[in-house]
Amino acid sequence: MRDPPTFAERLAPDTINRLERAAQHRYESANILWKEKRRLAALYMFGYTAEICLTTAYLRCTGFSPNAEIEPETRNRRMAQARLIEMSNGQNIMPPRDAHPILGWARFLEYERIRVGNLSAQDRQRLREAVNKAAFIYGYWRPSLRYKVVEFQDEILQKVQKATKWLLDNQPEL
Repeated sequence: MRDPPTFAERLAPDTINRLERAAQHRYESANILWKEKRRLAALYMFGYTAEICLTTAYLRCTGFSPNAEIEPETRNRRMAQARLIEMSNGQNIMPPRDAHPILGWARFLEYERIRVGNLSAQDRQRLREAVNKAAFIYGYWRPSLRYKVVEFQDEILQKVQKATKWLLDNQPEL
């Protein structure tokens, strides 16, 4: 007899719409944690919010419809593709061996949008700003934070929250 499916196996597959809702939930959770003075946990959730925003913006720009199922293998293949593309400075768009590359998704999104073309100056500026916000967030965030006990100033978290909110608000136009 087969074991009943696990909770994770029963979850609905990812779609852009579901991921966008998840980003909003992670952002709200981060703000609640921050109010409870749990800054590290809040930072952790802000980082995941940013990652979701940039990943879904990339998937949308490459033709995924809002309700199309997105398999984990799809994301992995796209990440592998990005790891082969070099920027003008010789670095890869997405770093190798990084399972949650916030900055990599921002760079890959910018690369794809520029490659396809027809970008206004405003669109280019928005994409550049997304890369800048991702770089800032990534300067403080890593999944390994879940194993740490560190303290940092509210001013840092305030800046991370502001950058994350910008990505959340601008996600549809990225």
